[in-house]
Amino acid sequence: MAKMWTWLGMALMAVAAGACGSDGPVEPQPVVEPDPDPDPDPQAGGVEIMRDVRGVPHIYGETRAAAFYGLGWASASDRLYQMDYARRFMRGRMAETFAGESPAVDAKLIDHDRRMRVLGFHRNADRILANPDFPADIREAIDAYVEGVNDYVAS
Repeated sequence: MAKMWTWLGMALMAVAAGACGSDGPVEPQPVVEPDPDPDPDPQAGGVEIMRDVRGVPHIYGETRAAAFYGLGWASASDRLYQMDYARRFMRGRMAETFAGESPAVDAKLIDHDRRMRVLGFHRNADRILANPDFPADIREAIDAYVEGVNDYVAS
């Protein structure tokens, strides 16, 4: 019970810190410079990614799939390391990359990896995607997003 209150308190503090850290409303910034043109899948249609002066991507796609492709491209260009870290974290593959710091750290990484593999979040995600009743429009969006990420990595 005490752990629950601790986590709840930490969550409330994070929300309060986020609310207090605001400088007021953010003024819209002009879109100034396009990213290097990603080469979208011909079926997806054209996509244009432009960034405003704060570096926020604005994605314009001729189709829904093109917009998700652009989102994948922009996400990878901004957060590829974080995406890879999250993938390794959820699949229980952290020790492969980060082990070797010290025996204590290695033991914690291996313990984490073992726990995540037992929980099997990746297996559940694979099972959901393999379900024939999975909505086709969501599958198309996921596939376009993944293609955008993979094309960014390959570029």
